[in-house]
Amino acid sequence: MSSQRPRNNRPTSSSRRPEGVRPGFRLQSMAYLGTGRPISVFLLVVLVGYVYVLTNNPEYIVKSVSVSGASTLSSERVAELTGAVGRSIWSLDATTMRAAILKNPYVVSADVRVILPNQVTVSLNEHESEMRWKNGSAYLIVNPLGELLGVDPAVVITGTLIINDDSAVVLSPGDHIDAQVVTLARVVSQRLPTEAGLDIARIGWDERRGISVITAAGQTILFGTIDRIDEKLALLAQLHRENASFAFADMRSLTPYYRDDIPFTETITQTLVLSDTVVTAP
Repeated sequence: MSSQRPRNNRPTSSSRRPEGVRPGFRLQSMAYLGTGRPISVFLLVVLVGYVYVLTNNPEYIVKSVSVSGASTLSSERVAELTGAVGRSIWSLDATTMRAAILKNPYVVSADVRVILPNQVTVSLNEHESEMRWKNGSAYLIVNPLGELLGVDPAVVITGTLIINDDSAVVLSPGDHIDAQVVTLARVVSQRLPTEAGLDIARIGWDERRGISVITAAGQTILFGTIDRIDEKLALLAQLHRENASFAFADMRSLTPYYRDDIPFTETITQTLVLSDTVVTAP
């Protein structure tokens, strides 16, 4: 029986890779390319560059907001509420803009759409008060178009906007008045208490004064027409913030003014609507 020495399967020293020897740069580069990471980094850089160019392209910057259905609010104010003007279309969210608009007390509902390349459209439904045109002793139903639809024999003062006709011109159902007069009366009735802190006791109209207001504190304010209504309300709001005392304010001209007494020619002597006795027209 012969004995055999165990076979040594370990590689000889001549077949081993010398310690500390690593693949060359070429092999390392090929191995790294094989991982796909360079392509991923390249695509990421291209994507970031594309997004940057896209978001800063003037063609995608919103320059104006298209507004429909606004009468109490101006289109400029609605655009301001969206915050869209001057921003990239890619940074806007219709839901966020709609929520900002709905926070305004004058808005019932709103639809906001973002349209490429740079359009934002807003469609509004505002609160609308019932309106009556008081002509003499008759309360005529008036719609937003200025159409006098008929006599309301049982007008309810609470919740109804009364526009007092101080022109002494007799009107009948079927007649028309300027729709902007009705719009301005509604705008003033909703915004004056909210924005300028002035409660309204009476709203009147005649051709010389336009829309006029007597406040609950007895102040007389002449608004004239709907032109520059935002500016007029802003000035009254400033007077309120400064606790300015006045009895009369004329907002009709480009240089509005206020004073501590009411000029004789601007005294409105008709009974305030809050204490009117409703008389049914014949």
